[in-house]
Amino acid sequence: MPVPQMSQMHELVRNQFVSHKLKIPPDWQPPSPGSLLELHYKKFAFKPEELLTIPGLPGKPNLFSASTANHYHTEAQKFLISKYDDFMNHTTTQLCDVWDKWQKSATITNVVVNGPVATGGQLVGPPMLPMLMAKVPLQRMMAKYYTVATTVLSTAWMAFQSSVKIPALPLYPQLAMFPGPSVPPFANTVQVPVGQLAHMPNFLSKYVTQKAMVSMLDHKEAEYKERIQRALGNAKSKVMGRMPSLPGVNGTWLDTPPMPTGPFAGELFDSISHAFENCFNQWKSSTLVSKLMVTGPVPSFAPPATPAGPIVGGLANMIPGGLT
Repeated sequence: MPVPQMSQMHELVRNQFVSHKLKIPPDWQPPSPGSLLELHYKKFAFKPEELLTIPGLPGKPNLFSASTANHYHTEAQKFLISKYDDFMNHTTTQLCDVWDKWQKSATITNVVVNGPVATGGQLVGPPMLPMLMAKVPLQRMMAKYYTVATTVLSTAWMAFQSSVKIPALPLYPQLAMFPGPSVPPFANTVQVPVGQLAHMPNFLSKYVTQKAMVSMLDHKEAEYKERIQRALGNAKSKVMGRMPSLPGVNGTWLDTPPMPTGPFAGELFDSISHAFENCFNQWKSSTLVSKLMVTGPVPSFAPPATPAGPIVGGLANMIPGGLT
């Protein structure tokens, strides 16, 4: 089976992200009715036309909803929807493209065949990460998140690939009794899904990959911390300079705690991991093992007394493109 289409993976990522029901700003609380802060919010902080604007346009479910119809909330919502959707689109496009290239080059080698039964072997394919890193987004933050997601998924894929073996499957029924002294190159006539091969599926579990992505992103936080803190400080001084002196109002709400990863990193990585795991499960149940070419001796062949016999110690290798 061909690898999943980008549109399929992208839709899975979007739907999973939408299921988190995220709002912009995430912790918005309206001012208390009748308070001086409410008066300031409605009369002084914004122009009348800024208090009632149109949120994200209808159509596909919005990745974020706006906490209010305030111009600054809806504009932030639309901005984030655009950026996150661009990131999802780019990442899923590259994952599917590289997955397709991997599948066309992948092979299974050194399978031992005795009679009809094939055992062992190794799934071999080109590393995905170099191909994925050839298409890193130009934007700095998108590049950071893309690098984390693709590094984790490609590393998990290599671990899955290394775990794949053929668990004594009867792929060559004709070779139980072959009429000749040796078997010429002979393809497996029984084709089984990749999922029937022995493998470790947990490497690509969304719970494993999502956790690894968040952890990897956390380690990169130091390179951004100083710049983020400086930007927060500048924003705080500018906002406090514009605020009137109101009883009971101070700047503590602006003291944003440093985030170890980034806004919505967990939800974004959960969505990518969820989509990739779903596509992987579908792929391995639908992709067949074919073109596994075997050669080997038939030591019991001794006509006319023994006109046919089983292959013994045959060796099979897949022609690239045999995962179909």
